[in-house]
Amino acid sequence: MYRAQVKAVTLPAAQWPEEFCSPGRFAEACKACPDYGRIWSCPPGVPAAREAFAPYERVHIVGVKVIYDEAARAAAVTPERTEELRRAAYGEAKAVLRESLLELEKVLPGSWSVAAGRCELCSRCSRADGEPCRRPERMRLSFSGFGFDLGRVAEELLGMPLLWAAEGLPEYHVAVAALLERGAQPEDGLELEQKYIVADTQPWDQFQDEVMGVLRRMGCTVERQGDVRQRDVYYDTADDALLRGGCSLRMRTAGEAALLTWKGKPAERQGGLFARREEELPVFDGDLRGERVRTFLRSCLAELPGTGPEMLKRCAEVENHRRLVRVADGGGVYELAFDEVAYTGPAGGHPCRERQMELEHKAGGSEGLARLAAALQSALPGLVCAQGSKYQRARTLLG
Repeated sequence: MYRAQVKAVTLPAAQWPEEFCSPGRFAEACKACPDYGRIWSCPPGVPAAREAFAPYERVHIVGVKVIYDEAARAAAVTPERTEELRRAAYGEAKAVLRESLLELEKVLPGSWSVAAGRCELCSRCSRADGEPCRRPERMRLSFSGFGFDLGRVAEELLGMPLLWAAEGLPEYHVAVAALLERGAQPEDGLELEQKYIVADTQPWDQFQDEVMGVLRRMGCTVERQGDVRQRDVYYDTADDALLRGGCSLRMRTAGEAALLTWKGKPAERQGGLFARREEELPVFDGDLRGERVRTFLRSCLAELPGTGPEMLKRCAEVENHRRLVRVADGGGVYELAFDEVAYTGPAGGHPCRERQMELEHKAGGSEGLARLAAALQSALPGLVCAQGSKYQRARTLLG
């Protein structure tokens, strides 16, 4: 029925509304819509783009080109049938794009997505009945609702000119959404954490309760955040330049999208904690060949002279069932993760399994991290400090 092409570009967040947003130009068109004032994701009430996006450093603009096959276009013989086909293809693609961006929000702290078109989570928006949004945690504001010139964005940034058809389906439709990302992370872009191998043999839930009990007795606020399942593919050169350099490059899937993460050479800090440069890039086409991705990789691999994107190959796969817990000690906020990990080599085969625990600084002061890590290791003899990434651990266990 259709096939989809995906393209993404990255801009400074301030440049995006400055060059492509003209709310005054499109205000009358919004008011002419029969749903004006009846959909929470659309005007009136959408904030000014420059103010809403001020806290963000960069924006990833994503276009999905839904190309209809000849059979679908030939079947669009009435307005009703055309709308049915459009919803089955274009509507499905927009839903996949929305869910992918919501998943990426979970792994990019502080990020925020802008939707491709009006919210369609509910069959009838509660705004039409004068009631609050039923699903505010998932509703995202409309790209066009901010007053962006979608035609210019699609054509000039994505190379996907918008098409319309007076009757039936055009050759393709384009959905345009965005993911806004904040700037430097805690410690000026460095990941600061303590990792452990869990050698304790007691039941996993019981061990987790024991860890959280230690933290509560130290005066920490401890809140369960839920479980996630992650699939990571790690890349390296044929001569293991990343492994030898203490670096790692992974592609973590999140719905139909993925997050590419570079972790640089670790530097030990006080108390046995390790800090390392961490860079992340959302990837929407699932491979490493696009110029946007290659530019990112060249910047990261500069840490390892003599390497380049063309030298990378798949080296390991990691499946992880992660349970997340938020920990706050008054001065800082930390993420505690309990991981059930399965490592597999590039050729597949029987996985190696183990349990891990991580305590990572997320916000506020980081000075309490060493204190918490030391207390946990003292109270729980089944914790063994791990000084490498999951990639390094995978290579050690897989041989």
